[in-house]
Amino acid sequence: MMSRIVEARGLVREILEKTDAAGVEFYDPDRVCAAAPLRDNLLFGRISYQVANSRVRVAEAIATIVREFDLLEDVERIGLDHQVGTAGRLLSAQERASVNLVRCLVKRPDILVIDGALAPFDEARSQQMLQLLLGLFEQQSLFMVLPNDRQANDFDVQMRFRDGQIITQKTAEPAPRASSPEPEAAQRIAGEVA
Repeated sequence: MMSRIVEARGLVREILEKTDAAGVEFYDPDRVCAAAPLRDNLLFGRISYQVANSRVRVAEAIATIVREFDLLEDVERIGLDHQVGTAGRLLSAQERASVNLVRCLVKRPDILVIDGALAPFDEARSQQMLQLLLGLFEQQSLFMVLPNDRQANDFDVQMRFRDGQIITQKTAEPAPRASSPEPEAAQRIAGEVA
């Protein structure tokens, strides 16, 4: 089957080249494929999602090479020209969530409400982002809807809702914050919909 697919690939290319069909740019190991994204040109292959952490390992390898070849500035410039589609349709769910979260953070709000923004991420990455948010919101109020109680320990107030009603509420003992002259100035509240 695999050898037949490779043979068929050659025939498809041959037919398209004979008919001078526009709209296809074939991969060539000696040229950049302008029709493919930068990552695909650097990787010259596809990521296998059947292998654990393959996407992360590929991203780390590409980032290392980009730094070693001093391409970071050019890659960032190219990335800013990348089409993301209407409402980020061409981005992954994690990329869309990251962009939306950064848009909120850039505004430096006094109150930030997050409902499901960390859902596209695995639990470890979600926990890292949660810790980052808690660090950024030492002096502001942060309200989050969380999928479970495991992530709620660092919040000042925890509430559980069912059918629009608060069914349990837990308030943590306020710990003095060294960087804050007024520890009560901000509340970090976590809610969970039961």
